Amino acid sequence: MPTTHSIDNFKILSESYISGVPFSSRPTDADMTMSLWDGSHQHGWTDKTANCFFGTSFKSGYVGVLNEVKYFMSRFTKSEYAGKLSFQGSNDFSTWTTIFTVG
Repeated sequence: MPTTHSIDNFKILSESYISGVPFSSRPTDADMTMSLWDGSHQHGWTDKTANCFFGTSFKSGYVGVLNEVKYFMSRFTKSEYAGKLSFQGSNDFSTWTTIFTVG
């Protein structure tokens, strides 16, 4: 873990915005997958028969530091999301760690 001294003096950590390759539970619907990153809050993802997911895959060998999460939902029914909507991370697309769950 970097210290404030090492950050300031050795520039080992700096703020930047990383981007990657989007993926989702709708791999054959590229337009819907990309709609998550278009700045519009009007697109809704609903599937009551299966888990929905979306994410961004970053370049191998890079480390992303998550400082803040902002998400906007145009449709929200508390009973459908509370305790069920999770934000997760993975280094290998196999083992997922829950960062937090909306509750």
